[in-house]
Amino acid sequence: MKAFQTIKRTLGVTANELTLMSIVLLGLLIGIGYKYLVHAGDMSDVTSQEIYAILDSIADVDKTTYIGIDQNKNSIADLKTKDTVKLDGKIFKNKKQLPQEGERINLNLANKKQLMKLPSIGAKTADNIIEYRKEYRFQSIEDIMEIKGIGTKKFEKMKKYLEI
Repeated sequence: MKAFQTIKRTLGVTANELTLMSIVLLGLLIGIGYKYLVHAGDMSDVTSQEIYAILDSIADVDKTTYIGIDQNKNSIADLKTKDTVKLDGKIFKNKKQLPQEGERINLNLANKKQLMKLPSIGAKTADNIIEYRKEYRFQSIEDIMEIKGIGTKKFEKMKKYLEI
């Protein structure tokens, strides 16, 4: 205890600060001992250059992929509609994943994610479809044209994926 008081006075720190420094120092010593005694012959051959190469490859991927929002979840105007990939200075929009061949989307039962698989259907239109069917049931696939923004052209693109 006297040594503790002497160290505290010499360093000019409080008891809490000295305790914290002791814990950190003890952790460091345990880590070094573990590394050199327990894993002495078992050390990985990963060098700092390999670690930097991995980090650089992650950074390269990050430079080419945009998700339409920044770190604070604010929308980026140029990218707000769809994810994009930038390759060689050109920006490509990721293609929407359409329903697979033979897959049908039931207008009366589909959730928002399923509805958004349909060509030309985004989040807002999917919400409109869900709101519509709360009041009315779809009697035929043509009834989808009752939804604002879905006309004949959009219907023609999506009709092969629809069912009631």
